[in-house]
Amino acid sequence: MRRFINWIKQNPILLIAYICVGIGLLIWGGFLLLINKTYDVGGDLTPEEMAQTGQVGDFIGGIVGAIWALAGVFLYFSAIRLQTKELSRQASTEDENRYTEQIKQLENTFFNLLNIQQNIKQNLSSNFRDIKYNGSKFERNFHAYSGNDFFDYAQRDLRLLYKFQMRDKFIIDDEIYIKNIPHPYDEATAQYVMENILINDIIKDMSIREEDFKRIKGQNSEVDICRAVYFYYFLYYAPSIGHYCRHLYNILKYIDTSKRDIIRFICRTYNKEDRRRKLIDLHKRIRCYVAFLQSSLSTAELIILFYNSLVFEKAKKFYIKYQILENLHDSALFMSYHNTMVSGYSFKSTKNLANSIFKN
Repeated sequence: MRRFINWIKQNPILLIAYICVGIGLLIWGGFLLLINKTYDVGGDLTPEEMAQTGQVGDFIGGIVGAIWALAGVFLYFSAIRLQTKELSRQASTEDENRYTEQIKQLENTFFNLLNIQQNIKQNLSSNFRDIKYNGSKFERNFHAYSGNDFFDYAQRDLRLLYKFQMRDKFIIDDEIYIKNIPHPYDEATAQYVMENILINDIIKDMSIREEDFKRIKGQNSEVDICRAVYFYYFLYYAPSIGHYCRHLYNILKYIDTSKRDIIRFICRTYNKEDRRRKLIDLHKRIRCYVAFLQSSLSTAELIILFYNSLVFEKAKKFYIKYQILENLHDSALFMSYHNTMVSGYSFKSTKNLANSIFKN
């Protein structure tokens, strides 16, 4: 019964046509029964009776024929309606296929770009300074590092460059620090001295002069100081880190552009509830893709990307929009208060994490 009611709701015009046909059949059958009482319809008729039957044809043609003609009109409109529904279903299927194809293209391109980004990362390689103290003398060495190790040492050098600008004066004389090492050997003091000697060596490698140091110190705010520090750092590491950062930026730019194009297609193609569901589906997919990208970034990469964004505004816009740095703890920054230098970033709080673990 429910199926019949649903059929009626879906095909009201066709139902009217069937009713008209039924009414015509009832009138035609009822009229034959009445005629059969007066004439022997199945037998022989006289010429006078045959002449009178012409009125029967006029009646059937005028009444029943008109009703069936009306039924034909309804059937015609019903056929057009069914055809329109079929065309609409075909168009809907084509729209769905186009949406699926756009999502597939976005997904394939994104993961190809992500794979290229990983290859760029693994192929990054550079010689980094290292220093050791054996209790009597310092041993300087260069070691080649690539991949995640590259970024560990790259962010170490950036951190040391930041520490250098915190000095009161432009001093790169190793002897000032070496003479402070007590005897017998003190490991804590030696670590402090080694770090400062390493800073001196890095400053010399980067060809930072006293006037450069004064330019950094002369900046008006902490964010300007960090921006200046990263500028000199980037000048030195641009041949390696530059390619990595540009490609990451273009991945995010591709995601953002594709997202806008697909949203325009959805708004142009779908209505109301279908539009809402498609937009929710798209946002979930984009969030999933970004999560894959985030999971591929180490803490050292996130640190470099944060200070990189202070110089490159376009990159910062995408880092904030897609929350690329949300897994970075504020304690990993050069100063914990750097987490408030740029509005829009959201960092994890090491303090809050500790409070959640040590509740007493």
